[in-house]
Amino acid sequence: MKTNKICIIWLWAIFILGCDTDGWSELKQDNGLTCFDEVVNSTYDLNNLPPDIESQIVDYLSLEHQEQFDPKMLSYIGEFTACGKPVKFWGYECSSECYVTIQGWRDGFFKSMSYQEPN
Repeated sequence: MKTNKICIIWLWAIFILGCDTDGWSELKQDNGLTCFDEVVNSTYDLNNLPPDIESQIVDYLSLEHQEQFDPKMLSYIGEFTACGKPVKFWGYECSSECYVTIQGWRDGFFKSMSYQEPN
């Protein structure tokens, strides 16, 4: 596999009311990401995530991208703030641009396919 190959990942995020769509779009543009977004209903609270949230992410990615990424390469990276809400994210060893997020914005899961062209 070439090191400059485009990484494609489904980003998972949980949304809580408080950040508008434009704010999230600006965040994506600032990070040089191209995303295709979909909101799916959820009752999760970002501050009280289920203990098995990481395994849920891995299970989802295994079904959607089992030929592209090894779920065993997924690991928790850390947390930052966007639109005044915490964002927790997991990264893949394949690239520093590949990550799965849990994002505070509106209600529901936020799924986004995101990739960044290599420089």
